[in-house]
Amino acid sequence: MSMRSSHAALLGQQLGFEVTISVPEGDSLAFAAVARDGVEVMYQTHASMAKDIGAVGSMRSPVMLFCRVADLDVIIARLDETDIVVPRRRTPYGADEIYVRTVGGHVVGFAAFPAESGN
Repeated sequence: MSMRSSHAALLGQQLGFEVTISVPEGDSLAFAAVARDGVEVMYQTHASMAKDIGAVGSMRSPVMLFCRVADLDVIIARLDETDIVVPRRRTPYGADEIYVRTVGGHVVGFAAFPAESGN
């Protein structure tokens, strides 16, 4: 089942979320974001993540979270360096981000956006 027919359809059509971003890849979606009432949910395939984030995409994390934060420096100051799986980087879409692995094996990305953080 493609991401287009499962996640985006469930949130978009059945639960009233609006598709705000969709990045096609072949006959499916590589990435999609949906939003409703101030909540945004993003989906990305493992293959797309491997192209975008390299090391993280190939880890096949059971769950990957992406969290917008106001100040990335505050998050970094609290991280144990051994947990960092993708060092701090600036993305083409303007995010200042870092990815870490939790004790449970999940990958969590933290990102600050210039318009939101002043960074």
